[in-house]
Amino acid sequence: MNILLSGLAAATEIARGNMGDVLRLLVGGVVVGTIVSLPLAYSFGLVSAVGVGLAVAIADRRGIGISCRHTLVWAGVFWLVTAGLVVIVVPAEGLLVWLVAFLVAHLLASCLCTLLARRLFAPAPDGPRHH
Repeated sequence: MNILLSGLAAATEIARGNMGDVLRLLVGGVVVGTIVSLPLAYSFGLVSAVGVGLAVAIADRRGIGISCRHTLVWAGVFWLVTAGLVVIVVPAEGLLVWLVAFLVAHLLASCLCTLLARRLFAPAPDGPRHH
C-alpha cells in the first residue's frame, strides 16, 4: 500500500516536472509511511480478520462450508465497520484512495484465506485404499 501511494505521489511530481522530489517521496513514503502506518493497519486489519474468520468458521461448523461468496460478504461487512473508523483517522485529501485500497485489501485477503482454508481443511478425497 505504501509503495502504491508513494508511487502515486512520485508520479504526480513527475507530471508537474518536479524531478527533485521524486526520490525523496519514494524512499520517504515507503520507509516513513511503513513505520507510521503499520500499527494502524494491523489494528484495523486484526479486527476484520478475526471477524471474517469467526463468521466463516461458524458457517463451516454449521455445515454451510467455506465459500468465497460468504467470505466476500463478511469482508464487505467488516470493511464498512472499519471504514467508519478510517474516516475519523485519515485526512480528507487522501480518504478516497485509502478507502478503495482498504476495500481491495479486505477482499483480496479474504479470497486468499478462503483458498488457503479450502486447501488445508478440505476433507481428503477418497482414493485407493492400501491394505
